Amino acid sequence: MNEIPLNKEIQGTVANVVAYGAFIDVGADVNALLHISRISQERIRNIREYLNEGDKVWVHIIDKDEEKKSMAASMLDSEADQYLEKRSNQMKKLKEKAQFDDNELRSEIEYFEEAIKEMEESLKES
Repeated sequence: MNEIPLNKEIQGTVANVVAYGAFIDVGADVNALLHISRISQERIRNIREYLNEGDKVWVHIIDKDEEKKSMAASMLDSEADQYLEKRSNQMKKLKEKAQFDDNELRSEIEYFEEAIKEMEESLKES
């Protein structure tokens, strides 16, 4: 994995296609995961319309994890990758905040029920 540079376009071969993307053989000891969101900016309904085993593709490695022995690849341009990365980080922050503030979060139904109780109590007082 060390010999594969980050963000440099390289040619690989589709080794395996799965519902969530494809694994690309880029000549390293592990295949790179090409997530379905990193194949095209268009919505992909059937990944096999885009990729099949044995296809030659141009990708760039966007992440490597030596500890997990994994790599992530993309076929998108760098601007689209940056947008997806920023969006992913924002979603992570929102999820963390939601877990942290879980006791403070209430659904619309809970607000509605509280408003009804307050109205009923004010009518009883009248």
